[in-house]
Amino acid sequence: DGGSQMIQWTDGAETLRTRMFARTTAAAALVTAPVRYLFWWSQGINDSLGNSNPAISDTVWKAKTIQFFGEIRAHYGADMPIVCTELPAPYTAYNARLAEIATELSGVYIAETSDASMRDTNHWSAAGFKTICPRMLAPLFFHDPTLRSLGPVIATQPADHTIEEPNDVDFVVATSSLTPVTVQWQKSDDGTTFSNVSGATNETV
Repeated sequence: DGGSQMIQWTDGAETLRTRMFARTTAAAALVTAPVRYLFWWSQGINDSLGNSNPAISDTVWKAKTIQFFGEIRAHYGADMPIVCTELPAPYTAYNARLAEIATELSGVYIAETSDASMRDTNHWSAAGFKTICPRMLAPLFFHDPTLRSLGPVIATQPADHTIEEPNDVDFVVATSSLTPVTVQWQKSDDGTTFSNVSGATNETV
């Protein structure tokens, strides 16, 4: 919930966590296939600002976050992967605590956001979310140790196109990774020998 703080997720009889459990249980009841949960978490700015409760230190925030992760894993499964987004630049102390949590708890991943564009000091822009969202999906691939050893994943391969000169066409590839991915497009005249296309280092070429 926007504007929430950790105390609203961990303490009290009627917490946001209680409501989340009720909603996901109701949603799972509508699905006939087995349900496997992945938890996405982006939280900490409001704790630093004290928007609705007194601000708490990054160390208290860390302790409450670990408590919360234990409570949701008790509900959804002890091996449920949890992926957290880094917070924007003004909140580096909280990012340091996130890194500690990812070291101390198995199956907790940090999605890098340093290159995501911002709408304002505390919020990513629409383009920023497009940068971040594939990284939040990455644990679907990386939670398994075998898959994780493979590094970044190509989520969508470019489609085949046939055109006549001098027309243009766009080729698009989608990647999934917890960190920024470097793309290099190549070309081949014979399907065997490939060379780099100069300047073609974006996901669209």
